[in-house]
Amino acid sequence: MENFRLYWEFHKSTLLINWVASIALALLTMTPLYFPIATMTGGPFISLFYKEITAKNEYYFYYNRGISKINLMVVNIILNILPGIILTYIVLKCQAS
Repeated sequence: MENFRLYWEFHKSTLLINWVASIALALLTMTPLYFPIATMTGGPFISLFYKEITAKNEYYFYYNRGISKINLMVVNIILNILPGIILTYIVLKCQAS
């Protein structure tokens, strides 16, 4: 349970950057469907890149608790894919009606 909380805290720390980047990419393309796609693909990579540059030492905190950087990144991407799939479904349903 402790590891889940740590994964969730790391994920929350990347959400704002992910959503801002995803909204910016969606506005550039003027396509509503691009927001959930960017939330699953480009946004997580931009937020992880930003985290790598600005908070590199934060990874030691997680490593000392038995969580590797790769595990943090994989779980973060998975946690972005799940809502992205739901958002894609909602956008497609709204466009169909």
